[in-house]
Amino acid sequence: MSVPLEFREHLLVEIDGEHVGPTTIDSRVALALASAYVDLLMKVADEEGLEFSLTGLQIIDKCAAVAMKSSNYLLARSAAQDVAAMLHDPTNAPAGFGAYVERVDHALKELPEGQQAKVSVGDWQAPLKRYNERRKVPSESTTSLRVEVLKAGGAKPAARFNSASEDKPFTLSVSKEWAILLGKYLYGEVQITARIRRDEDGNIESGNVQEVAPVESDDPETAWREWFENQRAAWREVGDDIETELGRHDH
Repeated sequence: MSVPLEFREHLLVEIDGEHVGPTTIDSRVALALASAYVDLLMKVADEEGLEFSLTGLQIIDKCAAVAMKSSNYLLARSAAQDVAAMLHDPTNAPAGFGAYVERVDHALKELPEGQQAKVSVGDWQAPLKRYNERRKVPSESTTSLRVEVLKAGGAKPAARFNSASEDKPFTLSVSKEWAILLGKYLYGEVQITARIRRDEDGNIESGNVQEVAPVESDDPETAWREWFENQRAAWREVGDDIETELGRHDH
């Protein structure tokens, strides 16, 4: 369903399928799914300090979509993108999120056969699928990418990237020290080596960063000098006891 213009700044939880509409949808299932999703979304927003609210409740025709007005649809979209990554691989969900993810999964399980769900904010949308209904285990590989850093940090450190070689932005787990360093290159470019997993469409859906390096430039000496200066600053922020931060003390 294309989103009507008057709902472009709304969060939509949509259920689609043959003969699905506002008068035929199972009300209990639709409300349970919307409630579970919004609770997870706002949990993510609180964790990341994204301050926005959702108000109102409308049902859009042509399928069945629960629409809620966002006070800041850009922040709502950012949180929704992180929720999408979390639902793609719940094993990477931070501590305290498990029950929220399970509620969404249970609500999706209640959808009648032949019905599908998705969420959209503005011109962004993503399908809502149960994790154990993936068609196959994503293939893993190690790759090197030149990327733009969109976000770095969090209680369970992760970074979000854009790359000219990939169709969509993607999120990867990172160590604490890499998260601090990548934060200094926000909206700048770096070269990463990562162990990644791709979905059935070939897009990166999860993985972890193994190495970060400055991008090549016309003046490599200057690039490396700037890189090492930023890296020293990052290690100072981690603290003096590096072994503790890396968890390498003997027990």
